[in-house]
Amino acid sequence: MIQAGTELTGLEKASVLLMSLGSDASEEVLKRLSPEERDLLGAQIVRMRSVKSIVRERSLTNASSRLPQVSRAPRAESLEDFL
Repeated sequence: MIQAGTELTGLEKASVLLMSLGSDASEEVLKRLSPEERDLLGAQIVRMRSVKSIVRERSLTNASSRLPQVSRAPRAESLEDFL
């Protein structure tokens, strides 16, 4: 379990975000990723198991603060473009 106060890697942040989305939204995200990226995220989610609510909240706040920047940017070609 990821503890509060732990600095997350990009892969961990992406995993927290994916775990926080509903199944339909998660499926849409996964469709846009390569098989290798899906494998990486899946393995990370299994390793994390669960996330403290404060960590989830911090990750979601961080992601939402970046949305205006992302929406004006060209379409990402891979997961690495966001990490």
